[in-house]
Amino acid sequence: MTRTQLQAQLRGVKLERGHDGFLRGRPEPVIVVAGYAVGGSRAVTLDCSRQALRVTRSLPCRIEPPQPIVLFSTRATGAARLVLLGLAFESDGGGDVNRLFQALTMPDDWMVRAGDSAMAAPFRLGELEMFSPHDPPDAQRVRLTYRDRDVATRCTEDDWVGASMIVLATEPSHRQWSMRFLSDDGRNDWTAQVELQVG
Repeated sequence: MTRTQLQAQLRGVKLERGHDGFLRGRPEPVIVVAGYAVGGSRAVTLDCSRQALRVTRSLPCRIEPPQPIVLFSTRATGAARLVLLGLAFESDGGGDVNRLFQALTMPDDWMVRAGDSAMAAPFRLGELEMFSPHDPPDAQRVRLTYRDRDVATRCTEDDWVGASMIVLATEPSHRQWSMRFLSDDGRNDWTAQVELQVG
């Protein structure tokens, strides 16, 4: 059975706009990334990672680490597709971040639908096997449902910003991707630059 290597690195985040509430200073972004192997109508969690970022300048700005941050490096066996989900939060305590980060290890509880249409049909992660691989550089903005409830409505401690998804073929590739996270009120508009290597 074929084993496929997937490595994800965070190269930087561009903050076009950011909001941490009235008179509360700069935003405190947290980027969460989860990788899944999809095949046989089921999804298997490969790995999850989260990065809290410090904003030290006025917005708009770009946060760029001295070296790319390795989010994870993992192997998938017998996958038809690889899926990368990115979630973005403005942290106000971390409770929602922690709960949803842990929940990402239970792929059967999640559904995705296109972020640019309220009428788009939702899909379980295991159903993404039928999707064509995305073309770089832009990830697809999506809305996420966890246990039949929109993630945005689950966040009561941290501010939900948004989610993006990349569907990958299992053939070898090495590409740069842009994962955009835009809050419904438009106050937070962030783009993460992610490098993905499949092989």
